[in-house]
Amino acid sequence: MKNTKNTLINLSSFGITSLIGLYLYFLLVKNGGETVLGIFNIQYIFIVLFSQIATFGIHYSVLREASAKNLTKDDNFNNLMSGLTIVFFNAVLLSLFIIIFQKVLADYLGFNVIKIIYPVILFSVNKIFYYFLNGKEQYIKMAFVSPFRFIIFLITLLNIIDNGLDVQSLYNCFLYAEILVFFVVSFFVLKNIKLSFKNKQFLRYLFIHLKYGRKAFATSFLSDLNLKIDIILIGILLGNESVGFYTFTSAIGEGFIALIAATRTISTPQFGNLVTDKTRFIKFKKNIFKISYSLFLPIGIIILIFFKLVSSYFVFFENLSSNGFFSLIIIVIGFAVLSYCFAFEHILLQINKPEEHTKSLLLLFGSNIIFNIILINLLGINGAALATITSYFLYFLQINKRLYKVTDNSFLP
Repeated sequence: MKNTKNTLINLSSFGITSLIGLYLYFLLVKNGGETVLGIFNIQYIFIVLFSQIATFGIHYSVLREASAKNLTKDDNFNNLMSGLTIVFFNAVLLSLFIIIFQKVLADYLGFNVIKIIYPVILFSVNKIFYYFLNGKEQYIKMAFVSPFRFIIFLITLLNIIDNGLDVQSLYNCFLYAEILVFFVVSFFVLKNIKLSFKNKQFLRYLFIHLKYGRKAFATSFLSDLNLKIDIILIGILLGNESVGFYTFTSAIGEGFIALIAATRTISTPQFGNLVTDKTRFIKFKKNIFKISYSLFLPIGIIILIFFKLVSSYFVFFENLSSNGFFSLIIIVIGFAVLSYCFAFEHILLQINKPEEHTKSLLLLFGSNIIFNIILINLLGINGAALATITSYFLYFLQINKRLYKVTDNSFLP
C-alpha cells in the first residue's frame, strides 16, 4: 500500500510536468516555429549533460548514504555538505572550461554557451538536494520540484513571448527556474536536518563520495546521453525536418519514461535492505509488477488516443501525426512493456556496485548507436524508435544478469 501511494504521488508529479512540457513545446512551435523549439531543446539538453559531468555521480552516493539506517543528524548534514562541496567545485571547474573554449563550443553547438553556466551550476547543486530527499523518501517534497521547475519555464516563456520572443532570452527560462528551485529544495532539506559540521565526518563522507563517484561517473553522464542519441543521429542521417517530426515523439517518450520513473524513485532507497532478504524481494517484485502494468499500459494507450484526437485540431500536430505517429506507437507501447524493469534500473547503484551498472550502460550506449544507424537508414524515424526500445530491452537484461551475479537475486524470470 505504501509503495502504491508513493508511486501515485510521483506519478502525479511527472504527469503534471509532462503536460506542462508539451504545452511549452506547443507555444514554442506556435510562436517561433521548429527552429526556436530546437534552440530551446539544445540549450536544455546541454544544461543537463554538463550538469551530469559536474555531479560526477556524487548524487547517487548521497542518495545511497542518506537511505542508510540509524543515521545521526551529524551524519545527514555532513553527507549532504560533502556532496554539495564536491559538485559545486566540479561545476566551477567545468564553467572555467566552458569560458576558455566558449568560441569552439559556440560554433559547434550553435548558441552562446556562456549563458548556460549559471543554470548548469545551479542544476548540479539542486540535483544533490533532490537525491538527498530521495534517500530520505520525502516523496511529497520531491513531487513538488519538477512541476515547479516547469511552471517557472512556462511563466518565463510567456513573458518572453509577450515581449516579442527574443531567442537570445530563452536561457532565462532555465536560469530563473534553477534559482527558484534552489531556494525551494534547500529549504525542504535544511529545515529538517541539524546544521552540525564535523570535520572527521565531513572528510569521511568526502572520501566515500569521491570513491563512489570515480566508479559512477560514466553512469551519471551516459544515463541522460542515451535518451538523446536517436535525436542526434536523426539530425546527422536524415536532416532537421525529420528531427522536427521526431521531436514530439521523443518528448512524449521521455515524458512517459518520467512517469514510469515514479516506481524507480520509490524503489531505489529500499534495495539495500531488500537484496539481503529473498522473501521480501520476491514480494516486492510482485507488488511492482502489479503497479507497473496496471498503471502504464492503460496510460500508454490513453496517450496514443489523446495525441491522435488532438492532432486533428492543429495543423502542425496533424502534419506530425501523419509523419511520426507510428514511431510514437513504438516508443509508448515499448516503454509500457518495459515499465516494470525501470523500477530496478538503479538497483546496482544502490547496493554499491556502480561499476556493474556502468558496464550495463555502456552496452546500452553502444547498442543504441549501432541499432540507430542501421535502423534509421532502413526505416527512418520509425527505425530510431525501434532501435531505442531494442537497446533498452538488452540493457535491462544486462542489469538483471549482473544483479544475479553479485546477489543471487533476479527481477526477471
